[in-house]
Amino acid sequence: MRVRKTGKIFVILGSLLLLCILFLSASEQKRNGYFQGEEEDENTITGKIIEVRDTSILLLHEGDVNEGLMEAEIKNVKIYSQNKQEIKADTLKPGMYIRLSLQEGSTVMECYPLLISGAQEIHVLEQGNDYIGLYLDIIEEIYGRDSALNDGMRVMALDLTQVRNLSDSEKEAIRYLLEPLLETWQKDSIGSPGTVKCPNPNVILVAEEDLMEQGLLSEDGSYFPEGILIKIRTVRNRKNSFTFSAKKWSSGLGANGYDDCKASFKEGAGTYKLNFTWIS
Repeated sequence: MRVRKTGKIFVILGSLLLLCILFLSASEQKRNGYFQGEEEDENTITGKIIEVRDTSILLLHEGDVNEGLMEAEIKNVKIYSQNKQEIKADTLKPGMYIRLSLQEGSTVMECYPLLISGAQEIHVLEQGNDYIGLYLDIIEEIYGRDSALNDGMRVMALDLTQVRNLSDSEKEAIRYLLEPLLETWQKDSIGSPGTVKCPNPNVILVAEEDLMEQGLLSEDGSYFPEGILIKIRTVRNRKNSFTFSAKKWSSGLGANGYDDCKASFKEGAGTYKLNFTWIS
């Protein structure tokens, strides 16, 4: 009798353990964006909103097929909230995970980003954190500080290899979105005393230690003749907040750094505070 009773206890405990594992697994999948168990077919796309434009949205899709940025027209498209209530397009926000339903005969134009026509419905799955928008804001402020380092800049090297809360696809999305933004920032600063601006600067994702190998530094590696490096590193990462350090570098005598910086999210929108700590 004792053996049978013990066996029942083990069965019950095993069942409870399995339920806990399944629950934690589902919670992790949802935290990472959406329930990955949802099947996609040729008429649905699931992803995260990166930008909301006048008549379209920029969407980041992460999966085995068509991974990366997509742009979808949303004019005359029905949009539904998590509660399945119809909502207006201006309620869509960066960071939202959505399921996009496509009409029969919809098309995807092979370019970058992929252009999707024939969207029929948008279903909001949940509000996630807009990490990409926050990092773009951080980079903009770092770029704007000590603007003399930007003189003659043709290349912005962006080292995000130690950023732990972005996927590779999100890092590439930042690079893609940063190029037109950087051109605008350059134009806005034209005419400032003592500055030299170069049109159409490039943005590259590269590890700091690879700059020399790619021939971007001087022969002795002491300065970046036609560019600047912005490097960001996450230090502590939590669900709705993280701390980070950053630096902007153009030479051994032209650099500044920020340590123990803080960022947090509320309802998907991010805020941050740079903590200036050193200059050389």
